Amino acid sequence: MANDRDDATLPAATDPTLPPSADRATPVVVRAGRQEDLDELVPVDPRYYVVGPEIARGGMGRIFTARDRRLGRPVAIKELLTGSGDARMRFEREARITARLQHPAIVNIHEAGSWPSGEPFYAMKLVAGESLDKVIAARATLGERLALLPNVIAVSDALAYAHSMRVIHRDLKPGNVLVGEFGETVVIDWGLAKDLADTSGSPELAVGPYRGAPPAAGETVAGAIMGTPAYMPIEQATGETVDQRADVYALGAILYHVLAGAPPYTGKTTDEILERVITGSPPPLADRVAGVPPDLVTIVEKAMAHEAGDRYPSAKELSEDLKKFQTGQLVGSHHYSLGQLLRRWLRRHRTAVSVAIGALVVLVIVGAVALQRIVRAQHRAEEQQAIAEEQRSLAQQSRGDAEGLMSFMLGDLRDKLQPLGRLDLLDDVAKKAVGYYAGKTGDLSAAELRGRAIARRNLGDVLEAQGHADAALTEYRGAKTIDETVAATDPDDKDAQWGLAQSHTKIGNVLLDQQDAAGALAEYRAALAITQALSDRAPADPNRLEDLAASHEKLGQALLARGDAAGALAEARTSLAVRETAATRAAGDVERRRAVAHAHMRLGEVMVAQGDGAGALAEYQAAKTIDETLAAKDPTNTMWMGDLAIANNRVGDVLRARGDAAGAIGAFRAYMEIADTLAAKDPTNANRQRDRWVSHNRVGEMLFAQGDAGKAMDEYRVAQQVMEALAAKDPTNADWQRLRSISHYKVGDVLVSKRDVAGALAEYRAALAILQSVPERDATNADRQRDIAVAHSKIGDMLLAKGDDAGAIAEYRAERTIFEALALKDPTNAGRKRDLTISQQNIGDLLVTRGDLAGAMIEYRAGLAIDEELVRTDPTSAEWQADLAVSLERVGQTLLSQGDAAGALDMFTRYRTTAEALVKEDPTHTDWQEYLADSRDKLGDALAAKGDKPGALAAYQSALEVVQLLQAKAVKDVDVQQQAAAIGKKIKTCCRGAAR
Repeated sequence: MANDRDDATLPAATDPTLPPSADRATPVVVRAGRQEDLDELVPVDPRYYVVGPEIARGGMGRIFTARDRRLGRPVAIKELLTGSGDARMRFEREARITARLQHPAIVNIHEAGSWPSGEPFYAMKLVAGESLDKVIAARATLGERLALLPNVIAVSDALAYAHSMRVIHRDLKPGNVLVGEFGETVVIDWGLAKDLADTSGSPELAVGPYRGAPPAAGETVAGAIMGTPAYMPIEQATGETVDQRADVYALGAILYHVLAGAPPYTGKTTDEILERVITGSPPPLADRVAGVPPDLVTIVEKAMAHEAGDRYPSAKELSEDLKKFQTGQLVGSHHYSLGQLLRRWLRRHRTAVSVAIGALVVLVIVGAVALQRIVRAQHRAEEQQAIAEEQRSLAQQSRGDAEGLMSFMLGDLRDKLQPLGRLDLLDDVAKKAVGYYAGKTGDLSAAELRGRAIARRNLGDVLEAQGHADAALTEYRGAKTIDETVAATDPDDKDAQWGLAQSHTKIGNVLLDQQDAAGALAEYRAALAITQALSDRAPADPNRLEDLAASHEKLGQALLARGDAAGALAEARTSLAVRETAATRAAGDVERRRAVAHAHMRLGEVMVAQGDGAGALAEYQAAKTIDETLAAKDPTNTMWMGDLAIANNRVGDVLRARGDAAGAIGAFRAYMEIADTLAAKDPTNANRQRDRWVSHNRVGEMLFAQGDAGKAMDEYRVAQQVMEALAAKDPTNADWQRLRSISHYKVGDVLVSKRDVAGALAEYRAALAILQSVPERDATNADRQRDIAVAHSKIGDMLLAKGDDAGAIAEYRAERTIFEALALKDPTNAGRKRDLTISQQNIGDLLVTRGDLAGAMIEYRAGLAIDEELVRTDPTSAEWQADLAVSLERVGQTLLSQGDAAGALDMFTRYRTTAEALVKEDPTHTDWQEYLADSRDKLGDALAAKGDKPGALAAYQSALEVVQLLQAKAVKDVDVQQQAAAIGKKIKTCCRGAAR
């Protein structure tokens, strides 16, 4: 036996299952404890693989899918296309080099060998996914493409490893990078790879002209030039010897492609592209796309430097800089102020890297402490200005640092915190900023003034989101004063004009929330005049179009609040058209699509006010579709989730009005689930709490309509607690006070269903007291006037139940006076018309109790005419159909009381037909079932009055069948039991009459 110091020759292994050619493998030579590599590829039995279809083809080889039968796994098999000796040597070298590179981002070689025919092949991991160039093409916006930065880093890491192994790729391009289904990134096609440590003199690709027609611009070319022209450096394009820096250039070109969405060089032919590579640099990234982070531009420029010596030495240094960018570190050496450092840090994390809440908390704390120190230093310096000139310089520097830091924290950082629902973190910063700006005086430049105005608007945004409406209004008005000064100094300053429009808009927003619609209207009109002028100066700018659309939208909101639905509709349609134009011009921009969704929502709201339920539902569904797409992209984005919640709410409203109870409650529960989640994330965010209030009310309303008063009360109480807390936080907020009054209404309604008249009356009076206690900022506000009218109506109902007829009719007439004025002011508003019919019915009911049937008939017929008009406007609206049913019942009952049985029969027949249509639309709706039972009961009364006993009996029996179904659903409902007993008596009476 040979010892471990002697050389020995081992025979080649023989496998009886292999063909004879497999026995010709070169023996393995073992030399003193080490094993030499085989000089040629070993034959492999083709039965080991089940080969599938071809999936790719290049200049030297083709690739098939296959299945390795020995291990039961899918693989990819690459075969040589040409049979020349040089090509075979290059193919085998590719297999060996690739197999040596053991890295997660480099395709893994499972086996290399030759078929019995002698053709070489190798089997590698099959990566399911798309090439990076296709992935880039699917990302329309810079933001979406920035999310591919981790893939570029993975490629850089793979090449850094290869360079450490003295291997260069020489054909790096997006087409040779696969992005897998599960996020993996794999560099493939090492056919042009070179081992820089190889001194054996193995042949390179043949030197000479291209074979045949020139290849397409994006394909790998062979000849004196190797690689893909759009991604190769000048030394490779001119056929010179290259090293790692050629791959560095290609990595920079890939990054360029990711950022720009297009290759650095383009052309119709390879020669045209090569000429551009040789003669100059690619177009600057800023000319291709706006908003590329400056540090990434620097990395691209360094990697793609014309001279190889100016590039990164290898992929390792490039990868390190990309990782620094990704983690917010500085890529180059520079002096940064604290505000700049924080801003750069945040900008890094707006790309592909998600930011944890904890990191943001730390950032806020650091910034707040730094801000406090800067402000103190600034104050100390100002106190000592008279001592020395350098102290004045220090004061100016401190002031700049303080304002820059505040601008960052209330602007950039606010934008980052808002989607996460954590604006509460800025509370301390906001308080310090208020104190800072309260004491600032002195002459400032236009740029400084603009910066101060921006900071004050940002501060106002934070204060408004936290519920401090009056404090926010102070900041917005302060910003407007500054904007007016700058704009008057230089009317051509577009930034100043834009800032002034923003200030007008933000003031209008607060005034509208405070129910000062007239004040808001004036602010919005001022903003519209400015945005229209700016858009006229730059009609192709999508940002100017978006500003213009927002102005039209806001103006429409104010008009709607003042009762001008027709004017609001025109503004909403204009806003949607402008936003769709802006979205078309900025295809792929997520915020543009979000703005289009908002425009659909606003248009739907106006259509609801005009009674166009079908049109409103179409608009809301269009908005919901967009919102669902955005929310699916990032479920952690609270703004997108909030949009989806509101869309569900609007869809639920319309479905409820159309009688689709199941669809409505499903939409409302989806709304409530999102609203509760968002409110829990940021308990101090007033808007989130308000959404929570609305969602619980909506679900409560549906439960109440379905007869579940107990669960409805639970939802109403949750909503009431939410609004009591908000109203206590800011008693001057008219909107919250209004919602607080509505909570009292809701609780009162449930108490009425439980026959607690005294409790309900107390709730309704509390609601009216709240409304009357809020300072009247805008006497023309239609919503506030309607709320007061509703309070009078509900109080009248309770007084009537207590037997106080005089008090009740006084409340009803106060209600009707308000509704008549509102309907006269806006004759196209269906909601105002419906309100008027309800007040007319209330008065008619009371007149009936007093025996004034003629007076009651006047009120009932007036209401019936309006209900018939509304149904003609929208026959699909269950709400309008229900109102019509009530009016038909009132008129029919009064006619019957007056002895007009024929007239009553006609009204009750129409009443029954309407009720049957409602039940057919939603068989689960308790109210509709009650209408059906009542209509059949009343129809029996009319038939009995005409002497048609058999007809009356049939009507009563069909009414009883419905009531018995209601009894089974609500066993303890006293009203239903009494109704069943009353109909039973009528049936007995009819039977006796029929027997005689």
